[in-house]
Amino acid sequence: MGEVQRAIERDLLGEHQRQAEFRGDQHLAPLLQFICDRYQVEKSDFYLLEVIPDQYELCLLIWLWPDRVVDCEIAYEGSTFEVVGTETIQTHKKTLRGHSAKDFKIIERIALSEHKQL
Repeated sequence: MGEVQRAIERDLLGEHQRQAEFRGDQHLAPLLQFICDRYQVEKSDFYLLEVIPDQYELCLLIWLWPDRVVDCEIAYEGSTFEVVGTETIQTHKKTLRGHSAKDFKIIERIALSEHKQL
């Protein structure tokens, strides 16, 4: 059991670091500020769920604690971005399977601990 617990702790630590790097990424700063202003949230309420590279853009799924997921696109050339959709976290959770569900559980655990609900 000790080895499993250590593996879980490594996953949590790695994900926590990934979330901190995401929030501090200077290339994403204009997008994150736009989301802060539009949805009236703090950057500390952002959790990167998924990054999907595409031919012309980078797509990001960002969880805005506690209840909204925002789908964003950032063009590779230039710094144009847009929010292309939103959904509730409950709707998003229903679509998760396999590895995606496991990854979300780790992110959710971090969010709960950061918001002192764990």
